Amino acid sequence: MTEIDLSEFSVAELRKLSQRVEKELERRQTKERREVAVRIRELASSVGMSVEEIVGTDKEVKTKSLGQPKYRNPDNPKQTWTGKGKRPAWYKKAIEEGKTPEELEIS
Repeated sequence: MTEIDLSEFSVAELRKLSQRVEKELERRQTKERREVAVRIRELASSVGMSVEEIVGTDKEVKTKSLGQPKYRNPDNPKQTWTGKGKRPAWYKKAIEEGKTPEELEIS
């Protein structure tokens, strides 16, 4: 892998690069998930079963709490994010527009 000298980039350029890397990571993760799902369905089908039959479905599965919201959308205060899990679109947009995470924090 080619080493990139990040010290030559401005803060704005680094932010833009970071955003591009984040988008590419999300794109690739989505692609990998789809490919894995296809392989899982093919494997299940190869033994004459569905994925649900193999994995089972537990109707009592509880969603894990992500905790208290840490960030708030300045354009829509009803939208919050804990800082865990996938970044919401409003958060990414605010960062792209030059806001800092600290500016989006709930005080």
